[in-house]
Amino acid sequence: MNLAVALNRKYVPYTIVMLTSFCENNREEHNDIYLLHTRLNEEDITVIRDALARYDVTIRPLHVPAERIEGVVPHPEVRAWTIEIYNRLFLSELLPETVDRIFYFDVDIIVNKSLSEIYHADLMDKDLWVVEDCEAEYFTGQMNKKLSEIGAPLLPDDYRYFNSGMLLLNMERVRKYTFADYLEAIKKWEYAMTAPDQDILNYLHGKNAGYLPGDRYNLFARFAHLHGITYDEVREQVAVIHFTGDKPWRTSALHFDIEQLWWDYAKLVPHEIYHALLEDFQVSTVNDPELEQTVQKLVDDNNRMVELSQKLLERFQGA
Repeated sequence: MNLAVALNRKYVPYTIVMLTSFCENNREEHNDIYLLHTRLNEEDITVIRDALARYDVTIRPLHVPAERIEGVVPHPEVRAWTIEIYNRLFLSELLPETVDRIFYFDVDIIVNKSLSEIYHADLMDKDLWVVEDCEAEYFTGQMNKKLSEIGAPLLPDDYRYFNSGMLLLNMERVRKYTFADYLEAIKKWEYAMTAPDQDILNYLHGKNAGYLPGDRYNLFARFAHLHGITYDEVREQVAVIHFTGDKPWRTSALHFDIEQLWWDYAKLVPHEIYHALLEDFQVSTVNDPELEQTVQKLVDDNNRMVELSQKLLERFQGA
C-alpha cells in the first residue's frame, strides 16, 4: 500500500507513533510511505526510517519548496496550523506516475485495524474516498459562508462536507489537479477559508467524492468520548481514530480513556522515542499552570455568583 503524511520537525515523534500503528496493523504486504515535508533534514528522515526498520516499508521523502507556499497562500500559523497543511495539495505533482492510489493521514491519527480491504476496493470514478466530518455544521454553517456562497452552484444537493485528515486518493483522477488549480480556487475564495486546505479539497473534489463509514474509518476521539463510546469499544471496533483538537500528548487538556489507545501504540516505538514522549508529557504536566488557572477562575466565578445571589436575597427580604 501507499501512504502519505505531511509533517515538520516538531511532529517527527508523533508521526512515528502514527506510522507505527499503521505498520503494526498492515503487515500483509509491502508499504511505501511518502513524507511530504518542507523543513525536515536528513537526520529527521533517518530517525523515521530507523524507527520503522523492523517493518516491510520503504520511506520516500517528497520535498515541497517553502517558496511554493510561503507568501503565496494565507499563512495558517496564526491559527495553530503550519504551512505543512498545504503539502498534500502537491501530491499530484510529486508522486511517481506508478502510484495509482494512496492514503493520506494526518499525524494525529491512530490506525487500529487492517486497511487492506478499503485500499484495494474499486475506487470507481471517485477522486477521493473520504469520511463526512462529524463537525460539518461548524464548518459549513455560520463559520463558513464562503462554502455556501461559491460552492453551492458546484456541489450536489446530497453533498456532505468531509474531513481531510483521512483520504484515499484515486491518483488517476487527482492528477488532473495541480497546485496551480488549488491556488486558483484559494484566490477565488479570497483567502477566506475556515479550514484552509480542507475547504479547498471539499470545494474542488466534493462533487466527486465517495464516502466511507465515519464510525470505523475516521472516528473523532473526543466526539466518541462525548457520546459514551469507551476505550474498549474503540479498540475492538474502530479502524482509524482521529485525535482532532487537543492531543493525547499535550497536557493543557481534559484527558479521557480513549487517549490510552494513542499511548498503547506509542509504547511500540523505539524506547528512546517513547521515553522522550513520556518525559515531555511529565515535565509539561508539572509545569503547566492552565488547570490551576481554570480551577481558580471557576472558584472566582462561583464566589461572584454567591455574592450576587446574597445581594438579591437581601433586596428581596427588604422589599
